[in-house]
Amino acid sequence: NVVYQKGYEVLAFYYDSKTGNVYNNTGKGSDGSVYVFIPITSGSNNELRAVALLSIPTEVHMLKEMFKVDLTILNQASSDFVLQDSTVTLELPPGMTLMENAIGSSSATVSLGDIVGQASKKVSWIVRGDRSGDYILNASFGATLSTFDKYITQNFASPNIHVDGLNALSVTVNL
Repeated sequence: NVVYQKGYEVLAFYYDSKTGNVYNNTGKGSDGSVYVFIPITSGSNNELRAVALLSIPTEVHMLKEMFKVDLTILNQASSDFVLQDSTVTLELPPGMTLMENAIGSSSATVSLGDIVGQASKKVSWIVRGDRSGDYILNASFGATLSTFDKYITQNFASPNIHVDGLNALSVTVNL
């Protein structure tokens, strides 16, 4: 007789060392989890050495879909033409959220500083799809073109981004 107690749950199974049979080796916890006791034996007399407890949560949790968004600004002019005080702003539609992260910007608006001719600067964001659907992300760029002291802007739109959400979720449990 082996008993496992977790909080107020008490689960037990019975092992017959003479036959090596296990009885009542599955149980259901108060949290809905399924527990399976697996005896570990040795020798010809099936002596019980240890018990493995397999806990299978029956709740399903899903991480939302994450997307990496990159925007590269390339100044193809000669080195005399500098894009000064460059900034980019990522505009997210409802249903998408900008995430804090270690690989890119956690702010929708990012200063790229000066971009000299024949150079480029890149910014990356991580966005989360919160709801199923199709989305277009927009970004706007602004800078002053140094030689002419003229402020220039450019808008960018992503290709369609599809968020599956729970529609793509299926669970198969084999015991």
